[in-house]
Amino acid sequence: ILIKHAGYVRVNELIASFRKRLLQEKQLIEEDFDFEKIIMTENEVLYKSHRASKIIFCEGPLSKNPWFRFLKFRPVRGEIMDIECNLPRDWIINQGVFIIPKDGFCTVGATYDHQVLEFKPQESGISILEDRLKKLYGGTYTIRSKRAGVRPATFDRKPFIGLHPNHKTLGIFNGFGSKGVSLAPYFARYFVKVLEGATTVDPEVDVQRSF
Repeated sequence: ILIKHAGYVRVNELIASFRKRLLQEKQLIEEDFDFEKIIMTENEVLYKSHRASKIIFCEGPLSKNPWFRFLKFRPVRGEIMDIECNLPRDWIINQGVFIIPKDGFCTVGATYDHQVLEFKPQESGISILEDRLKKLYGGTYTIRSKRAGVRPATFDRKPFIGLHPNHKTLGIFNGFGSKGVSLAPYFARYFVKVLEGATTVDPEVDVQRSF
């Protein structure tokens, strides 16, 4: 199947650019969050010198959040590798693995492992990538780099969105797994409407389903 008008997001560059903009606009504080410094009242939440009607936690995998740590997360590690090869530079190939052409190399990924939740590549995962790559590409290649991450997946592969059942000033926006790049923008706009009272949370993604 050939899909026209396809592409990919340069996530690292996007995050770096967005972080820079937020810092310039004084909308981002880079520091470790201290859960013990949260003070909740019926209608607002206080944190150090900050006051808000709600606080939304978007922490990714392996969170130690005392109010949401018992949710049914199912984190999954994944490896990717960058290779130098002779593959065409104008096609993204996806069959068992994805092969994305970049500036002088290709990125190949990704694996799925629920057992070893390490933020560093495992040789077992790299071997899986190489085995799958051989089914698509018979030429020679050189591995340029290897990386790994842990996706914040959930027990039913659907995100956690909504407010805590007992603390209505605490919310969560998490659990997007491997589809975060495509799902997060849509659900971010959707959650804003929920918080503004324009709609309610769909039961399929409502965090209440996991309590």
